[in-house]
Amino acid sequence: MAISDSTTQSSLLYAIFSRINMTAALLALVIFLVLVSLATYYRRNRRLPPGPKGVPILGILPRLGKKPYLTIQKWWSDYGDIFSCYMGSRLVVVINGVDAMKECFIRQGDNFTGRPWNYFKKLTKNTGLVFTDGEVWREHRRFTLSCLRDFGMGKVSLEAKIHEEASYLLTEVATENGRPFDLRSHLPKAVSNIICSIIYGSRFEYNDEVFKVRLIIGVYISRQWHSTRIAM
Repeated sequence: MAISDSTTQSSLLYAIFSRINMTAALLALVIFLVLVSLATYYRRNRRLPPGPKGVPILGILPRLGKKPYLTIQKWWSDYGDIFSCYMGSRLVVVINGVDAMKECFIRQGDNFTGRPWNYFKKLTKNTGLVFTDGEVWREHRRFTLSCLRDFGMGKVSLEAKIHEEASYLLTEVATENGRPFDLRSHLPKAVSNIICSIIYGSRFEYNDEVFKVRLIIGVYISRQWHSTRIAM
């Protein structure tokens, strides 16, 4: 009986110590990974423009607040025209001011034509015009501009199509009967109709449901693309 009790106690102690050792090992592993992450995070920031400090994984996202544009404007005054930060785990270099933008996108435009990785770029396999960069983008842009010039872009003949669509837009605005409304719901339709009249020779009515769905998809893709342009 005594032997059985001793064996039971030994087994219980072994189980307790094994669990403690496992917990300690997991805790040590977590601490090690956190330290490595912090060391990598701060070492990577040494050669970057100064900017607001974030936290690992989340970056500056918790600090943006309900009005991110005001927060970024404050950082602009604190850190200057160019500052860096992490939005989540993605490094972002923010460019502010007319002079800095001219330097990046005009004087050194070839060095800033690249686009960051995004799901649409992966989906299109770096083809097309919107999500490509580098030499592929330049070649597609030259071809697109050449085709658009053939359709009348930059020529006087294009003004007639713009004036025609402007009259449709004014008619649509008049249907609001002086009530307050969001003009942003009409402007994309007008711009899209000008492009459609150039390429297809026809336009859509403003209340066309298929037209509305296509515009929603196009606006969503455009916003996704513009959001990635911040990250450089």
